[in-house]
Amino acid sequence: MKQIAAEAGVSVMTVSYSLRDHPEIPRTTRERVKAVAERMGFRPDPMLSALVAYRGGARRQATHGALALVTQMTPRHLQSSTFGKRVTASIRRRARQLGYDLEVFWLDPAMSPARASDILLNRGIKGLIVAPPARPGGELRLDWNQFSAVALGRSLGYPRLDFVSANQYNAGLRLHDELVGRGYARIGFVGCADIDARVQHRFLGGYAAREAERADGERIRPLLRPELKSAELKQWIKENRPDAIIADGVAILPLLEEVGVRVPEKIGVALCIVDDTNQRCCGMRPNFELIGARSADFLHMKMLHDEKGPPEQATGWVIEGEWHEGETLRPVADAKVTG
Repeated sequence: MKQIAAEAGVSVMTVSYSLRDHPEIPRTTRERVKAVAERMGFRPDPMLSALVAYRGGARRQATHGALALVTQMTPRHLQSSTFGKRVTASIRRRARQLGYDLEVFWLDPAMSPARASDILLNRGIKGLIVAPPARPGGELRLDWNQFSAVALGRSLGYPRLDFVSANQYNAGLRLHDELVGRGYARIGFVGCADIDARVQHRFLGGYAAREAERADGERIRPLLRPELKSAELKQWIKENRPDAIIADGVAILPLLEEVGVRVPEKIGVALCIVDDTNQRCCGMRPNFELIGARSADFLHMKMLHDEKGPPEQATGWVIEGEWHEGETLRPVADAKVTG
């Protein structure tokens, strides 16, 4: 590194920081140092790099800026959901480990994009994590070329940002597999049209893929409504005779009780999302903590490489959930043997 420092006219520490894309080194300096290193055939020692990373991670780094979690919902509304509370807390923990503070920034609909961008920049914020929009396919207008940004989920219509998301498609596959494994033969899907649009039909897609693979029995038409009514649910059950239902929301349970269906004695229920409000239900539990942590990691990486504005091609990290055992399906030991 001494030779690189002498050739580039900088200190050895500047060379070290430049090769690691440290944000405190000006971009032009980093690029000049890298060009010199490349010309001189320098290759970093991966074992030494790993040791430096370990030592740096073993202690809290000094704060070198702030990130913002940008939301179109009021912060109070965001914190009213398990997703909002746990993901925000996870982002804040990981941001602190990386040396950042985190602000929650409510994007007031009455505020102009230029004004919102100026406020963020004046607070020293250059990295944004964008919460899901109030409505699927919603737009968020800012001076994006001033910021590095990562979206939570894939429901933001504009701009198309790099993202971190739960793997809803695999969740649909796993839900169906669990039900078949317990001997359920007529598996239906009931959901809210808004939630289905928000996840771009991925829960339903996983379910439908598994149904298409089955050689036995007729297909059950999914029931998707903006707001499900008990009369519609009762008629759907009468026409399709499901012995199990995959549902994207806990609202299915009081509706089944209203139409006189006992769970799990008459019909088993598995939810696409199990959170802190519905622990008694069987279903898929998203890894909220990892979603939050990885969004901070992804944004940190983009900031180190000075990647600003919407990417030409959005890429993302997809986080697997895990099965949560509850009381709304018959136990595995009681499963009927089929075949």
